Amino acid sequence: MLKQKLVILLGTKFNAIEIVRSLGFRVLLISDDPKQENTPDRVYFPYEKSQKGIYDLAFFEPYVNDDLEAVIVCVEDFVELGAQLRAKYPQIPQFGPNESQAKTLRSKVLMKSFARSVGVPTTNFVEIDEGSDFSTISSQVGLPFLLKPKLGWLAQGIHLIANEAEWQKVLATIPEVGDYFAEEYLTSIKEYCCDTLVADGVFVAQFAGEYSVSCLESNHKHEGIGVSFPGFLGAEAIERLKSLTRTFIETLGVRDGFFHTEFLWTPERGWMFGEVGCRLPGGYQLPTESKVVETNLLDFYLKMFLPNFRKDTYKALPFVHPYVGYYLFPKLAGTVKSVRAENTANLPWVFEFKRYIKEGDVLDHEDSSVTMGAHVLYGANGIEELRSRSQLIRTFFSADYEES
Repeated sequence: MLKQKLVILLGTKFNAIEIVRSLGFRVLLISDDPKQENTPDRVYFPYEKSQKGIYDLAFFEPYVNDDLEAVIVCVEDFVELGAQLRAKYPQIPQFGPNESQAKTLRSKVLMKSFARSVGVPTTNFVEIDEGSDFSTISSQVGLPFLLKPKLGWLAQGIHLIANEAEWQKVLATIPEVGDYFAEEYLTSIKEYCCDTLVADGVFVAQFAGEYSVSCLESNHKHEGIGVSFPGFLGAEAIERLKSLTRTFIETLGVRDGFFHTEFLWTPERGWMFGEVGCRLPGGYQLPTESKVVETNLLDFYLKMFLPNFRKDTYKALPFVHPYVGYYLFPKLAGTVKSVRAENTANLPWVFEFKRYIKEGDVLDHEDSSVTMGAHVLYGANGIEELRSRSQLIRTFFSADYEES
C-alpha cells in the first residue's frame, strides 16, 4: 500500500482538514492557537512569531520527508510562512505568493505603498518610529488619526488618537513603535470588501459586499456584523471596486489565491484602498459566497494547490444568486438566561439560520466577527429587497445574559 502524501495546512477554516483527508492525503495542521496540543498531525506554532513573520524553518524538518505534496495557507498570519516553506521545498508546486509578494501582502505599509504606486487610491498614511513627532504626524494625516499594527488583521490592536496626551499614553503601552503606522481616520464612510478568487491567473469570481457596520466599530461594540452582496452602491461603483482589486492582484503578480480586499467609500473621494489579505475570508463570508455561485469554494480553493486535482483550464463561475447577505449575532460573556429566535420556516428567502447557544450556557466573551450566538444567510431578488431584508434579519435573534 502506497504511503499517503502529506499536505501542510497553515491554519484551517471550517472543514478544510476533513476535505483534504477525503482526497487521500495526510494533513499536518500548523496552528497558532495556544490551546493547541502538539500531536503527530497538529503542531502549535507561536502566534507572536507568526505575527512578526519570524520563522525557523528547521522547526518543520522532522515532519517533512519526500512525501510533501503541497503547502496551503488558510489564515492571515501564515502567508509569509507559506511562501518560505514552498521556497524551502521546491519540489512541491509553487502556487500562491512568493516571498517578496507575501512580504508586501503582510505589511500594511508596503501594501498601501504598492497600491498607490499602481494607481489604486488609498487613505493617507505615514510610517512612524521612536523619534516620530506628534505634531508632524497629525499635520500629515489629520486629527484624530488611527495608530495601526503593520501586520495586524481583523481590526485588532488599533488605537484612535485625538490629542498628544492620548498619543503619549498609547506609546507607553506599545513594545515597538516601529511595528505601527499612522493613518487618517474617516467618518461617514461605507466599508466594502471584494473577495476575489484567482486560479492560474484567471479571475474565477469576485464578490463585492458592503459591511453592515465597519470592522473597527464591530470590534468595539460587539453588536454583530454582516455583509450584503453586492451592497447598495450603484453598478458603476461596484465595477470600479472590482477593477481596482484586479489591478492590485494583476500588478502584484500572484496567480493563485483567495484575496480578501477591503475598501472605504465616501461620496467626496470615492474608493480608497484599505488593505488586503491573501487568505480565505473570515466571518461567514465563504459559505455565503459559495451560495452565490452554488459551488463549495473551500473545496475549490484547496484543490487549486493539489496538482492531481488542479484543473487544466479555469473559467469564471456564474452567479446563481446575485443578491445575498449574511449576519452574525455576537456571542457575549456570561450565562445565557434566555434566547429568542424568529421562526424562519415560512420565509423561503432565508437559506440558513443556525443557533449556537442555548439557555444555561456559560460563555467567555469572543469577538463578534469570529464567533457568534447565531447566524442567518438570506437572499433577495434585487437591491431594494436586499436592503430591507438586511435590516429585518437583525431582529431575528436575541439573548439575555447574566454575570457568571
